[in-house]
Amino acid sequence: MSGCVAAVLIAGATLVAVPDEASASDFCGWQPFRFNRQLAMVMKAGAAVHDGPLAKCPIQGRLGAGGTLIDIHCQYINDRYDNLWYWTEEGWVYSPYLELVIDSGVPTCGWPQ
Repeated sequence: MSGCVAAVLIAGATLVAVPDEASASDFCGWQPFRFNRQLAMVMKAGAAVHDGPLAKCPIQGRLGAGGTLIDIHCQYINDRYDNLWYWTEEGWVYSPYLELVIDSGVPTCGWPQ
């Protein structure tokens, strides 16, 4: 399995492929662990919420009105395109669409183990 780390789930012995860091920028459907949350303000009403940290990942919803607050759990820098994404309560949001209200160091998103 080049570029992937395999994890075996004991219950049912199912094999699940999880991308390694080198291929993370192309992975849609990634839902990282939730961390302590930080608050951010929506800067662009109706901005797209994706199911992965990449613009080509499917849109699964839209942000609400500008000025509303949203919870951020972690961040991911997409090295391939040199941009920053936040994992939020709604899904993945491109960083220019949010402004951090409480900036106490948003943790980096970690791959599920």
